[in-house]
Amino acid sequence: MMDQKYKDWIDANVPTYGDAYGKCRVVTEAEARTLSWTANLSRNDFTPCEEAKVFKSMLDSGMSLEDTARATHRSASYVRSALPLNSLCHDIRVMIGQPCEAGGIDKYIAFALAERCQRYRIAPAQQQELWHRVLKHLNLTPKFVRGLLDKIAGELEPETTGLLFDLPPSIEQAVKGFRDRAHQLRRAQLGIEYLMVCVGSGVLDEFPALKLVVDRQGRRILDGIKARVQSDAEVIGELCCA
Repeated sequence: MMDQKYKDWIDANVPTYGDAYGKCRVVTEAEARTLSWTANLSRNDFTPCEEAKVFKSMLDSGMSLEDTARATHRSASYVRSALPLNSLCHDIRVMIGQPCEAGGIDKYIAFALAERCQRYRIAPAQQQELWHRVLKHLNLTPKFVRGLLDKIAGELEPETTGLLFDLPPSIEQAVKGFRDRAHQLRRAQLGIEYLMVCVGSGVLDEFPALKLVVDRQGRRILDGIKARVQSDAEVIGELCCA
């Protein structure tokens, strides 16, 4: 049964003709397609991926993003976030909206995953391997998904059809990789802190160029390193719990 909001949309947008004994609605082909799409969206069992497919069909028909959002009673940002779901591999799509105890993920985690896969041009074959070897074993959140893909994206070959050759074959090796990088970052942190102490004590007075850089940029660099160490620690914690 169609929701009241869609009936209201029909009343507001579709012309009617008739008299006191009844009236009929005359719609164009484009209006009929829109009515079909919006009627489907009102189904309770409509999945996020089916929803994204409808959004894509509406845009492909020539509707703007704003018109699509208005017709479907969604925000433009929601439609924009949902569209990348269409490019996810089959094994991920079928788990979107499924219960967590069955290994499913909610649509907002899927939005984050799809957006990062699209941004870094991670091909379906790569997505499938990433899902089966890492992601489906973790307690995912949108923040964690974005952070993890931001970290590994630089190691991936864009738009390849092969596997993630640089992806560690086990969770243990993934943890080791992040811990090794964390140790390197901590050594860099100690180095910057030491240079900042040297600036304060006058040791670098004989090296004005270095002193100037450390004095002006040291704190910003140090804060950036600390944030990266904290971010890696969160990833390590999630991987260790897998």
